[in-house]
Amino acid sequence: VKMGVIQSKQKVLLSAQAERKPPGNDADYFKTSQGMWLYHKSWLPAGQPKGVLFIVHGLAEYCERYAKTAEEYNALGFAVFSHDHQGHGKSEGERVYIERFEDYVSDFYDYVGYVMDKHPSYSSLPRIVWGHSMGGLIATHIVLDSKKYAADWTGMIMTSPALLADPKAASPPAQLLARTLSNLVPKLEIPKANGPEAGNQLTHDDQTFEDFYSDPLVYHGGMRVRWLAETLAAIARAQDEASQITLPYILFHGSEDQRMSPVGSEEFHSKTSSSSKEYVAVDGGYHELHNELPEYRDPFMKRSCEWLLDAVKSVSRG
Repeated sequence: VKMGVIQSKQKVLLSAQAERKPPGNDADYFKTSQGMWLYHKSWLPAGQPKGVLFIVHGLAEYCERYAKTAEEYNALGFAVFSHDHQGHGKSEGERVYIERFEDYVSDFYDYVGYVMDKHPSYSSLPRIVWGHSMGGLIATHIVLDSKKYAADWTGMIMTSPALLADPKAASPPAQLLARTLSNLVPKLEIPKANGPEAGNQLTHDDQTFEDFYSDPLVYHGGMRVRWLAETLAAIARAQDEASQITLPYILFHGSEDQRMSPVGSEEFHSKTSSSSKEYVAVDGGYHELHNELPEYRDPFMKRSCEWLLDAVKSVSRG
């Protein structure tokens, strides 16, 4: 009898979850395999696209911060899609908390499936993933796990990827502490200096910098210990398995990035097995090249647009 009661309660819980509505307009959300509603945004060109570009945003931010850049890729003829990670922006989830780093990857592939169901004519088009900062780290895992998800990627763009841990956080004692706290108090926030006065410029554009720190959709709290432990392990995996990366890619990093050291990008790039790969050091650029002043942004946009068009042409030639 008890088992029957438990099963009936489980059915009620499942049906309640199935009926649970998204926190906003239905068309703006998709449901993940874990039952979480995530916000998404699309930027579509006129007519059939040349290719499909998925943008993977960074820590604490959200997909609509990429609108200007997405529209420029639209003008090239690309359909652009992006979603807010769980715990970010308008998506559900504890703010900037993750049980497992792989959940970011699983959510991403749920989104790809959702997009392809909505746009079946896109399924045969070249498909490219662009990851920024933490999104760049997620992108490496998206590619490393592509066989698991039966996915075929034409190429990858990375900007300022999170591929090097802070030496203080990566020391063995710190990692042990992070793992221990992750198990005991996973949602504990690590206090941090925050705001414009903390330095670590995102960009030379003061307005973008000020907007970021006054944006209510941006998370301004400290890192969670579970997130830190999972991300440290994810960085280690990306570097350890870099030789398994074989697809064409281009990696951009500002030479003066104060948030994410270019050293991690250089190390990763030296270890990958791709026959078509390019590392672009943007001289003087800070962390968010897509939100930089024209002298730093223009070279990035010009080269990324050329690379996207070449990637599409190489597929059609192949």
